[in-house]
Amino acid sequence: MALIVDTSLSGMRVARELDRLITERGRPRMIVSDNGSEFTSNAILAWADQNRVEWHYIAPGKPMQNGFIESFNGRLRDELLNETLFTSLAQARVAIALWRADYNPVS
Repeated sequence: MALIVDTSLSGMRVARELDRLITERGRPRMIVSDNGSEFTSNAILAWADQNRVEWHYIAPGKPMQNGFIESFNGRLRDELLNETLFTSLAQARVAIALWRADYNPVS
């Protein structure tokens, strides 16, 4: 749905991207994520409450509880990130956008 390329992602940034995705695809009933600080922030807790989206956190150290996403992340790492030395964020954004379009050509 979204691959955001930056040096770090805050909860507020994630919330903005989720707002954009809701505009494009509609509101989900639930989101499943790990316990990364961007997902456990006050900004995300408030966003989930305001948007009536249930947020489910997987158990710490149990990535298999979110296997689809972990598999996707591994594929992105193996096929692109581990194979490419990016010299700028702009270059990384272009390469990742092209990879995403190839991986999932459906709009």
